[in-house]
Amino acid sequence: MFGGVEHETRHELQDDPSSPGSSEPVQYTLDRAFAGTRYGFNRLFFQPEVALRSYRYDTAVIDGFDQSQSYRDRDVYIGALTTGYALSPGRNLNLVGRVYRSNYINTQPAGFIPYDSTTYELMTGVDYDSDGIWNYRVLLGVRFREYDDNRLKSTTNFALDGYVSYRPTAMTTVTGTAFSVMEEGATPGDGGYNRVTGNIAIDHEYLRNVILHLSVGAEYVDYVSQNRSWTTLRETVGATYLVNRNVQLSVGYTRTDRVATSRDLDAFSRDLAFVRVRLAL
Repeated sequence: MFGGVEHETRHELQDDPSSPGSSEPVQYTLDRAFAGTRYGFNRLFFQPEVALRSYRYDTAVIDGFDQSQSYRDRDVYIGALTTGYALSPGRNLNLVGRVYRSNYINTQPAGFIPYDSTTYELMTGVDYDSDGIWNYRVLLGVRFREYDDNRLKSTTNFALDGYVSYRPTAMTTVTGTAFSVMEEGATPGDGGYNRVTGNIAIDHEYLRNVILHLSVGAEYVDYVSQNRSWTTLRETVGATYLVNRNVQLSVGYTRTDRVATSRDLDAFSRDLAFVRVRLAL
């Protein structure tokens, strides 16, 4: 059996596809609770799970005025069942089904169609982890969302959850990730959006306590009810110094370029140099 409770304070940046057009980052909190168990029967296993996500938004600054974002506050209830069959130790065939129920808890502003919805997701694929060199999980399927308000059209999109790890040497790891998500809307009429993200990263242990990093990623965003989409490319180089078992110091540089296919306002380029300190128990 497993479970947990998490609380996070986050910031929604201005270039986030969920941003309502705020000139400043929008602060919000995300509370999560989850629980599940796993049953094994020879080569078969069943893993039921339940979860709750609660989003609470602070005000945004739009056209110089504070505007409440409480209409975006919502609770998302999730039920999931994963079944699998072990072909051999570390090699599984998986089937995953999930249901998401999204309930908006506050009154919606005039002209805003409520986004209360139910989403169904079904994916199947393989999970491989047996030789210490290759490790991968690839799930493909379909995702369907139906809104309570019939003024919003139902939408169907492919579901993807992929992870690949390759260790050509004891000092180098190559990691690839790819996934798709269906996100909620933030402004009247946008109908939410579909997002597909992919990333490849190389980490090399240059010294015992110095890790070099290089990554290249791409993201495609397509809005459901608007003629609006874009592609974002991102490259990062950096290094992490392991000060001790509890402290990590990272430095790096990220270049981001977004190419918009419909609105020039969505396009931008950004150079970011960063220094991060991570503390862990």
